[in-house]
Amino acid sequence: MRSLKEAEPLIEATNAALFGIGYPSAGEAQAAGSRWRSILHVAFARLNMGVDFGDRSPAFEGGLSDFGIAMLSDQYGQQVMNDRPGVLVYGDPKPLFFSSSAIARVLPSRRRAEGTFLEAARLEGLDVTQAERLAFELYGASFFETQADARLLMVMMALETLMEPRPRAPETQALVRDLIRQVKGSDLPTSEVSSIVGSLKWLESESIGQAGRRLVSVLGGRRYMDMEPAKFFTKCYTLRSALVHGHLQRPSRMDVDIAASNLQMLTGELLGRRLLHVTEEWLVEQGMTEDLETRQDTVNDEAGRGRAGSIWRTVRRLAGLRRAR
Repeated sequence: MRSLKEAEPLIEATNAALFGIGYPSAGEAQAAGSRWRSILHVAFARLNMGVDFGDRSPAFEGGLSDFGIAMLSDQYGQQVMNDRPGVLVYGDPKPLFFSSSAIARVLPSRRRAEGTFLEAARLEGLDVTQAERLAFELYGASFFETQADARLLMVMMALETLMEPRPRAPETQALVRDLIRQVKGSDLPTSEVSSIVGSLKWLESESIGQAGRRLVSVLGGRRYMDMEPAKFFTKCYTLRSALVHGHLQRPSRMDVDIAASNLQMLTGELLGRRLLHVTEEWLVEQGMTEDLETRQDTVNDEAGRGRAGSIWRTVRRLAGLRRAR
């Protein structure tokens, strides 16, 4: 095993690969590579080391077309391959590996950022609950997750902290209690009775899916992936179940990534629902104009730092803000 950077010590590497040589056929090399991947899984787990094998990484989804590979192979006089996660089999000499990636950053306009902070400061009787604080921590942390699967699960956790399942209808509860009595009166082992009774008691209240759909329904006619909130929540909850309940055919990374991004938007709008009226159009109606000399439409680092500084200056001014209507 060695770093993918030339001459970099393995202990300092952030990207590394395990190389094997001398196999008589591509099939035997593939089989050996698959075996060694399994070896790495159990060894790293025993060492309590987290390693990303890149299977769900967007960085490996792009690449060269067949035409591009042929063109570069001719240009450099050697084999060119798209870099992919997992086992790659090739002959001598070692080919050139190609990969590409991009990082995008989306910032709100200065007008919208400052207007939102100013309007938030004018809210009366604002009381953020402990559940909302925890939900925001999870929601905020999700933006630092680079893997789509983890991001979706973290945002769903944020939503679940806000759910308060309501009791089911009296006749439903009566049926559940009758089932509980039957289980308690059975000849099943005590441990089995306790387990089943515990599961049945959950049925006295609405399901997580029902509670979640009711929770997001306050967002009304807003759309996420062209779906109304309750339907979109059901889609995301189905994806969440497919990820955590051992489905061998996991949803594609792209499907999860798109859903996670939209679920972040839904969760942000739910947590900030008191400010849903603050839009660019509303700010224009309020007569709030943006300083065109400081407006930046690019996303380079300098513009990002300048706008962020402007936003934080606005935040610092809010401590002494007075309501003026």
